[in-house]
Amino acid sequence: MWDIREYRESDVGRLFEYWNRLGGDIPYFFPVSTRTWEKCLLHDQRDGEPMFEDLHTRVAVDGGQVVGFVQYGQPSFAWEERGERCQNPQIGVVRQLYFCEGRDEVGEALLVEADAQLARFNQTHAFYHALGMSCTAHHGKLHHSQRHVHRLLRSWGFQIEHENVYCVLDLVPPSPVEDSPLWIRTDAETDGERFEIRLGAERVGGARVRYVDKLTDGCAPDTAYLSWVGVDEAYRGRGIGAEFLKWLIGFLVAKGYCTLHVDTARENAVARRLYGKLGFQEVGWTRSYVRLGEALG
Repeated sequence: MWDIREYRESDVGRLFEYWNRLGGDIPYFFPVSTRTWEKCLLHDQRDGEPMFEDLHTRVAVDGGQVVGFVQYGQPSFAWEERGERCQNPQIGVVRQLYFCEGRDEVGEALLVEADAQLARFNQTHAFYHALGMSCTAHHGKLHHSQRHVHRLLRSWGFQIEHENVYCVLDLVPPSPVEDSPLWIRTDAETDGERFEIRLGAERVGGARVRYVDKLTDGCAPDTAYLSWVGVDEAYRGRGIGAEFLKWLIGFLVAKGYCTLHVDTARENAVARRLYGKLGFQEVGWTRSYVRLGEALG
């Protein structure tokens, strides 16, 4: 007989084993130490700030084996539609919901528990894009391989909010290029680097990279994750994005990185075409969800 209980310290080994089994088809489930994974699961931060006001983790166990788990709570911050960050948003978040394929009754029971606690909110998100675990470079969306989880969320009235394509590039030293008019300013951070793209005296864009070795306790030493890159609207269409990415590849190769990950909106044909020309391989798509109004489950 299976049951659901609040996560406890003795669960870490088998829950971590379950997580690693999940990760076979999910490219952003990077190798990570048990200690760092548990810290990211329970006490995660983003840029030094706690990510959740309260966060609950419930584990489904059958015969001593984990068959699913759910995390839910209220985030400390979120982003509005215009990209502006807001503090203490009045929204609920199902941060993670996983269960074994063929065990829909487990997924249903886990979601019932989360929904009961989040019913006070008029807006509930699932797999919120930027509230994933640090050891996944904060990629919080649901990978398309988890079709049974997707079906459950849709049956509960969750709508797809964002859909991204996930891309991976094996880094090789780029061919020498002629002198570029771009000037790149770099600012080191705890887990990565920020870049300011300048054309002469003008700032024309920016980017941010997270170094996955710093997020996984050194367990994924060869991987970098491009969190975001953007060229200011007035300067788009001039090849600045492509030129910056070529520069970035050389920059990362010189630092010893072998793989670069990035994701972009599925409907962003321009970005997908650019990544394809640079050699990125599309390795699936990911989704975040939202439900408005009262609980429907």
